[in-house]
Amino acid sequence: IGVCVRAELRGELRGGLPAMDFETPAIYGLDLPSRALASLNGESELIEFIVGTQSVRSENQIHLLNYNDEDNALDSRVFSHPAGEIWHLNTHLTQRDLFACTYGKVVDQKVVRKTALYRLALEPPEEVSRTSHEALKTVGELSDNGFQTESTVWHPTAANKMLTTGRRSVHLWDVDANTGTSQPSEGFTVPAGEANIAASKFNPHQNSMLVVSAVGYGFRGWDTRTKETSFKEVNAHDGFIRDLDFNPNKQYYMATSSHDCSVKFWDIRNTTKAVLEFKSHTHWVWNVRYNSFHDQLVLSSSSDGLVALYCAASISSDMYGGAGDRDTSNTAEDEEVAALKDGLVSTFEEHEDSVYSCAWSTTDPWTFASVSYDGRFIINHVPRDTKYKILL
Repeated sequence: IGVCVRAELRGELRGGLPAMDFETPAIYGLDLPSRALASLNGESELIEFIVGTQSVRSENQIHLLNYNDEDNALDSRVFSHPAGEIWHLNTHLTQRDLFACTYGKVVDQKVVRKTALYRLALEPPEEVSRTSHEALKTVGELSDNGFQTESTVWHPTAANKMLTTGRRSVHLWDVDANTGTSQPSEGFTVPAGEANIAASKFNPHQNSMLVVSAVGYGFRGWDTRTKETSFKEVNAHDGFIRDLDFNPNKQYYMATSSHDCSVKFWDIRNTTKAVLEFKSHTHWVWNVRYNSFHDQLVLSSSSDGLVALYCAASISSDMYGGAGDRDTSNTAEDEEVAALKDGLVSTFEEHEDSVYSCAWSTTDPWTFASVSYDGRFIINHVPRDTKYKILL
């Protein structure tokens, strides 16, 4: 069972900002390695995340973590996952208890990756055993058909559709979350000679008809209507792209993270050159995530042990960096103080191992979580100074 502790801020400055601008992080320790993290969606005001473990020797687990922002404390429940080591988690957009889990297991002396759908018992049992973990309710498993799945994500609007990413292909699925039945509807395959796929996402705009995959040093857009490649960029980075994410509030913009230590932003209407680039890490950048409430805020996590928070105000849905209309009576000096500028906001240094996953809370726009391979899960917050510049 994990252990919850609190961490004090180290030093007088973090990312160039005074320590008083930061809230104390909450830290939770898992007993096993971990690299998978997701925030629970649905109609709830609770700040909840699930974390999956990745152990070859021990039975793996799903930890449901509830963050109490008043006490800066984490409550946990642990569910057993005997099927195998967990590589990726993705939660349903409307059903808070439903999630997809991509895991690895040994079949005929070979490791295969599969995706299962589970439901969490959101209410804890009346009697909690100290020696055993709670059980997940298995909804179903995506029919194998020989696919080697790397990750699985739900469709942004269609509750019965999913996207799986394999090393050489991506597939769309029709899924019945009540019966657990699934059927691949269509797929796209990377041409021979191109690198493997690392990640894929739906474009949340225009009815999510576009899927973009990270392929080697570049990316490829697939049109689900024509079944054709709509665009591709071969040399977007100087290293393999590990992740990508779309701006949820502004069309055409997406972010990518790479082995070249950078995070880049793209206008998919013209991908010959990135519109913005940040390079604040010193090793591979595994994750990049837009804030769905304030899309000028972007997170990244890296195997340098850092989580970075950026501001990309110039290409956000609010180019002023604030939530409302600016007071036009303000002086130029006032505007200089109030407006957020593009660049690194802060780095968060509480991890001591590679940070494979980070995620924003879906209910609180100022809270985010990260997990490192050594099993350390951390809740952090947007610095107060940045928060006030957005709100005021």
